[in-house]
Amino acid sequence: MRQTYGVVPPGINLENLSGRLIVIEGADSAGRSTQIKLLAESLEHKGYACVQTGLKRSSLIAEELEEAKQGNVLSPRTLTLFYATDFADQLENTIVPALQSGFIVIADRYIYTPMARDLVRGVDPEWLRSIYSIALVPDAVFYLSVSLSNLMERALIGADRLNYWESGMDMGLSRDWHESFMRY
Repeated sequence: MRQTYGVVPPGINLENLSGRLIVIEGADSAGRSTQIKLLAESLEHKGYACVQTGLKRSSLIAEELEEAKQGNVLSPRTLTLFYATDFADQLENTIVPALQSGFIVIADRYIYTPMARDLVRGVDPEWLRSIYSIALVPDAVFYLSVSLSNLMERALIGADRLNYWESGMDMGLSRDWHESFMRY
């Protein structure tokens, strides 16, 4: 039977969620997008209806989150609340309706990445668990592991430069972006 990590959101009957939730986790440039595309194509070819979701895809807050991150001044708590709002909106408006319709939901990251990032940034673990307690327990979680050297190479090939937040520059690990990325 379907479960949450603590609290069943109002208006959701877990027994009516007949679809499946598959989560693909991994660092930026680990190949998640490629694997998700291949998985979705394979499942759809076999006749399964799929919906894809992921971080910063909420129509409610994705643009605002990206805009707020441009200033490089968000506190860890504020960043947590942005991502938690993004997740809650997608849970209510994408994930749950798709599962109710029997779809397979493929999540390009789920709650694990934002939680790990937040914990590294010093956010209180109990508060964090309470915020994400509404999350559904996935049917399967896959983590794509890539060596740090390959990850750095892929990250630099995919973009002109490293991302401020993805490099942990806000944490003061190093003034050098590459070293901060490696430490983070």
